[in-house]
Amino acid sequence: MSIRKLKLIAMAFLLVSVLGGALIIVMYHNHDKMIAFAKEKEELKKLDSLELLEYYTEQIKLNKEISEFEQQLRIELPGGVSADDVEYKCNYIENTITIKIPTDDVDYFYDYPMIGKSDKLKDLSLAADGEYAVIEAYCDNVYEAVAEQIKGHKEYVYVDFVKPSDLYDKVVVIDAGHGDNDPGAVEDGTNEKDINLDIMLELKALLDEQDEIKVYYTRTDDSNPSLAQRVNLANGAGADYFISIHNNTMSYSSASYVNGTEVMYNENFEGDTNRSKELATLFADEVSSAFSSTNLGLEEGSSIYIIRTANMPMALIEVGFMSNSAELAKLNEKIYQRKVALAMYDAIFKAYEQGV
Repeated sequence: MSIRKLKLIAMAFLLVSVLGGALIIVMYHNHDKMIAFAKEKEELKKLDSLELLEYYTEQIKLNKEISEFEQQLRIELPGGVSADDVEYKCNYIENTITIKIPTDDVDYFYDYPMIGKSDKLKDLSLAADGEYAVIEAYCDNVYEAVAEQIKGHKEYVYVDFVKPSDLYDKVVVIDAGHGDNDPGAVEDGTNEKDINLDIMLELKALLDEQDEIKVYYTRTDDSNPSLAQRVNLANGAGADYFISIHNNTMSYSSASYVNGTEVMYNENFEGDTNRSKELATLFADEVSSAFSSTNLGLEEGSSIYIIRTANMPMALIEVGFMSNSAELAKLNEKIYQRKVALAMYDAIFKAYEQGV
């Protein structure tokens, strides 16, 4: 064999040895990285969700991997998932925002670190079940979830928590009184809570047809939010008006003769004029006319929790007397429920027109 061939074989052997050694070193190095990553993940799993958010955010800031962003959260999208696939649900009574990201990665929150701010969060829950990664944000106030993407960063979705009053020019909160295990007044087997809800749903159907006013509802089913939750929705949303739908009753012997519509307001509402009284007057006039009932006028209501704690003009409408058989019959009829709802609809728009 020639010396030239021996040199080529030797060089080839040396090259293979070097490459093989390098490969072994890389394998061991990667193995060490995998073990270190696994250990880090196990350590991270000991953190609660808010701590995890803060940890990832701080690490990325330290590494200068991102610039500051205005939104509340930056969520990284898994491969094959677009921003349109992400689901958002706001529970305005509970002050929670639920975000669902489709993914089969049960370690999603460790493989796709979420970063952001915790200033509007009371608590945070993160869970991945192999179908969705679910973020439950427990907020300190009423917020809408507003999501957007930034040009050049389509792998992320940025989610902001925004007060309704910062999003919409006109905001109203409608409350159907009572609910669930609190029936309100009960007459002849009829629960006040059901009539209140029926009227509110008729009003909702009307308001759903317009887009000038953003409307929130304390309940749309047979639930019973606390009084604090009801008024907190109105205050937290920065509502212009807070409307609560009720019905009256009397228990003494001649109660069956008492009839009519009355509206309660906050007599201590501050301002140059009592806007709560002005709002209540509008509703008393409109509803009594539509219901063909006696207009009993206004009643001071600051002793009522949701009236005195509302930051905006508040009207609590007692549509009719359930203890009056004729009014109870009308309250149970859809045609009158719709008439009352239309009257309330008109009163809301008149309030805006008149600058109440």
